[in-house]
Amino acid sequence: MLAADSAYAMPLATTIRSVAEANASAWPLEIHVIHDGIDSATQQRIFDSSPRGSVTIDWHAIDVSLFASDYVPLPYISRMTFSRLVLPSVLTERVGKVLYLDSDILVLGDLSPLCDIDLSDAVIGAVLDPLDAEVKRNKRGLEKVPRVGHYFNAGVLLVDLGNWRNAQVTEKTLNYLDRFPKSPFSDQDALNVACDGLWKQLDSKWNFQCEPHESIVSAVDAGRPAIAHFVTKSKPWKPSSMSVNAARYDAVRARTRFARSMPEIAREEIATLAHKLLKRSSLVRSAWSLAKSFRNARPAMIAQSRTEDK
Repeated sequence: MLAADSAYAMPLATTIRSVAEANASAWPLEIHVIHDGIDSATQQRIFDSSPRGSVTIDWHAIDVSLFASDYVPLPYISRMTFSRLVLPSVLTERVGKVLYLDSDILVLGDLSPLCDIDLSDAVIGAVLDPLDAEVKRNKRGLEKVPRVGHYFNAGVLLVDLGNWRNAQVTEKTLNYLDRFPKSPFSDQDALNVACDGLWKQLDSKWNFQCEPHESIVSAVDAGRPAIAHFVTKSKPWKPSSMSVNAARYDAVRARTRFARSMPEIAREEIATLAHKLLKRSSLVRSAWSLAKSFRNARPAMIAQSRTEDK
C-alpha cells in the first residue's frame, strides 16, 4: 500500500518500480494506491512504469480534506500523509496484513522476510525513528512531541489490519489530531500515541532513514539496507539536495515512464553545480543573493522609470 497525490506521481512510480525489480520472485505483486487527484492517464503511466506482468495496481481515491482539513503537516509534506490513518476503510477484510510504504522510498531487497514477520498481538511492525533518542533528550525544541515508550518512523509499516481495527487505531489517531492539530510530526505523532505499547520493533534495514550525505550502497552486501527511506525535505531527485544517492535514484527513475529528458538533465546538472558553488563560496552566495534581489526589484524599477518618463 502506498499513498500519493498528482505532485508525487514520479516518486510513486519510482518506488513501485523498485519494489517490482527487487521482488521478481513474487510477481505479480498486489499494489494498492490511495490517491487524491491522480487522473486515469497518469495512473496508466505509473502502471506502465513497472515491468510487464510485475504488478497489479488498485487505485483508491479519497478526499483528504474530509479528515485532514484542520491538521498541519510539515511544510514539505503533502496532506496525503494522513491517508495511512484510514487503511482499514480502504482495504476489504479479506486482507489480513498489509505493508505500507511512503513514496520517497527505494526498495533494494526481497520484502518477503519482512512480510512474513509474525506480529502476534501487535498492531504494527515499525523501525525506531532517530527522534526516539532526541525526544528523550529534549533536543531541537521537540517538547511537544508526544511522550511514548519508544517513537517509531511511520514511513514503513507492517500492519495487522484486524489488530488495528480491534485497537481502534484510526479513531484514536483522529482524536489525537483533533486535540493537537499542530503536533510537530502530525500523523506520525498520532500513530505513536495510538500504538504505544502495541507495536513490534523491526530491524533498521527495513527502514533505513537516510540523510542526503548517507550512501545507500554498501561495498558489503550484508550492510546494505533493504528499504532506503529519504526522510528529509532534501529528496535525491531534487538538485538542491546534492544527495550522494542522486545517481542511484535516477537509475531506477530512468526505467520508468517518468525518466528525465535530456534538457531536464542539462538544467538539473547546472542547478546542482550552482548549489555546490553556493554552498562552498560565501562570495558567490553574496553575489547570488544580490542578483536575486536585483531580479526581484527590476520590475518595480522599470515601472518607476516609466512613471517618471511620463
